[in-house]
Amino acid sequence: MTYTPKVLPSSQSFEELVTDNSVYVDKTGIILNLLNRNDPGPYFLARPRRFGKTVLIDTLENIFQGDRESFEGLEISKPEHNFKWTPYPVIRINMNQVEPYPEFFDESLTTRLGACAKSHEIDISLLAPMTALSTLIENLSAKHADSLTASSGILHKPQKNVVLLIDEYDFPLLDKIHDSAQCELIRIKLRNFYSAVKGSYKHLKLTFITGVTKFQQVSLFSSLNTVIDLTLDSKFSEICGFTEKEILDYYEPNLEEAIPKLISSGDLPPEATVDMLMKV
Repeated sequence: MTYTPKVLPSSQSFEELVTDNSVYVDKTGIILNLLNRNDPGPYFLARPRRFGKTVLIDTLENIFQGDRESFEGLEISKPEHNFKWTPYPVIRINMNQVEPYPEFFDESLTTRLGACAKSHEIDISLLAPMTALSTLIENLSAKHADSLTASSGILHKPQKNVVLLIDEYDFPLLDKIHDSAQCELIRIKLRNFYSAVKGSYKHLKLTFITGVTKFQQVSLFSSLNTVIDLTLDSKFSEICGFTEKEILDYYEPNLEEAIPKLISSGDLPPEATVDMLMKV
């Protein structure tokens, strides 16, 4: 019987990766180590583009939605970890989907927040982005407490039970980095928006933020002095991207399949091996 290599990933969706026979490099053990700290953050992780940040955010979203079935066979689902698959309300904001132009920024961001609110049956229409975010967090916290009360019959007060995931927080700034006037306008808008995160700490179970770089003049870092920067933390250095061992462990069948094609095209010599390909 010939072994058919798994499909090379073509999606940034965790659920699609684990259901369409794509190669998925299991990072859930490292994620579990982060969650077991029981520290709400906010956490920040900087990595280059195309380095797996969005897949990480998507994985976190699925974990906090209690999607246990999708994680079957992965490290986090092993019985010895006894992970509690309790669902929590999740707010996910992809800043690379927000218009990076000052004149359209507020409306675009509010639209994104409104779509998230609508999925939770909450109305935040006509609110500015900063107010919309804080209102959404507060209402989700109260709604979650009400659902717990309804299911248990015991009164629950709103607490730290909302998960906030912000992907590519700096995209609007980087898009306008060569236009100082527009960049400054975007910086001010982002500063005001991210200040809402600080005001909502009492409702946030976890805040995880990704980006390419660390802009000190954005409120995220100049005002939120409690941000836990994981960028250079050795315990979480492999939470994104692939090590050489992971490439060999997960992709060796794909590499073996690629070698004859690369030899045929003249990109590799006839005696090429996987080890040689790894050094190209």
